[in-house]
Amino acid sequence: MKCIGPEHPWDDGPKTSVDPTMLYAGQFSKNDGSLVLAGGSNANEARLFDRESLDRCACVIYDLSREVNTVDFGNKGDKFAIGGSDGYVRMFAISGGIIA
Repeated sequence: MKCIGPEHPWDDGPKTSVDPTMLYAGQFSKNDGSLVLAGGSNANEARLFDRESLDRCACVIYDLSREVNTVDFGNKGDKFAIGGSDGYVRMFAISGGIIA
């Protein structure tokens, strides 16, 4: 297996679980590729990584009841959504570095 570019360490942000995360979904932001959104199971969380800040974890969405199965960015890169086996789609907006 070959890796293109640096690895994205999952545990560089807040530790929310002792369980390893199985990655189910990942995507680069569509406007410029500067963000990476990823989610999965076991820890049942999604993380947003900032490629322009040395791949640091910029946001953790955790305490979900089930795994994250899909992630997607809006076309302008200012919004993203996660969906999981709990039956919910959660949408977030990014504005000036603040995620709401």
